[in-house]
Amino acid sequence: ALYSRLMRVGRDSTDAPAGAVARLHEHMQQAAGVGPSPATVHLEVAAEVRRGRLEGALALLAAVASGGLVAPSTGSFDLIVHAAAARRNRLLAWHAYRALRRAKLTPSAHTLNALMKAETRARRPQAALRLFAR
Repeated sequence: ALYSRLMRVGRDSTDAPAGAVARLHEHMQQAAGVGPSPATVHLEVAAEVRRGRLEGALALLAAVASGGLVAPSTGSFDLIVHAAAARRNRLLAWHAYRALRRAKLTPSAHTLNALMKAETRARRPQAALRLFAR
């Protein structure tokens, strides 16, 4: 209950810096050995993406992965890759893809589809075709 209440405060605060939720996770892990579940992390990433804070969502996943709190999922990274492609930000889409690979996760068909979308929207059809060949 305490964890859920603290997470609500972190998510609902519009004044909180992008890494506030990740710092809260780290503090709770050190203080009480309490950590998030994979579902909670995915929901936090989705909330950051909905708010348009793609860099914050990616930072959250990096903090969770590096802290060993919980293993991030491919689906969480997919949310960021898809949102970046929709915003025509191919560099961020590729940054999220590389973070997914650093986390030793396997990209899904959704991941590669979003990267193809990012390349196509950037008017780079040859790069999109190379992804199709993968």
